[in-house]
Amino acid sequence: MSLGMEFTILDLMDILSASELGGKAAMVIFSDCDLQQAVNGAAFATFVASGQTCIMGARLIIHKDIYAKFLQLLVAKVAQIRLGDPFDADTQMGPVISGTSRQRISDMVEAAKQQGAKVLVGGNAPIMPTPFDK
Repeated sequence: MSLGMEFTILDLMDILSASELGGKAAMVIFSDCDLQQAVNGAAFATFVASGQTCIMGARLIIHKDIYAKFLQLLVAKVAQIRLGDPFDADTQMGPVISGTSRQRISDMVEAAKQQGAKVLVGGNAPIMPTPFDK
């Protein structure tokens, strides 16, 4: 398999050591990847179980040559995720575990925005029906 670029052993060690930071998995996306498959994998890894798994895709390391296109495709995919009642067959992503978790996530989004982050999709806690609003 071609990686689409050359790495030294030290480069790879730097990438791999930076990718494991306490149980949140990083995904490395190389320039010669199947872009749609990489987007699908990133979306699944990030949003499975409402992003509440210890191995969720918390960080994406994307080659600069495909970054803009990858981001465009990922934003479009994420915008299509149907939020809602986990018992509804049309729901693709249900609520987080508690109101405390929802508030913690909202606080992190606000802190990131205050530090210059740009929200590309969503950015607000969804309005959920009872009992999922607690």
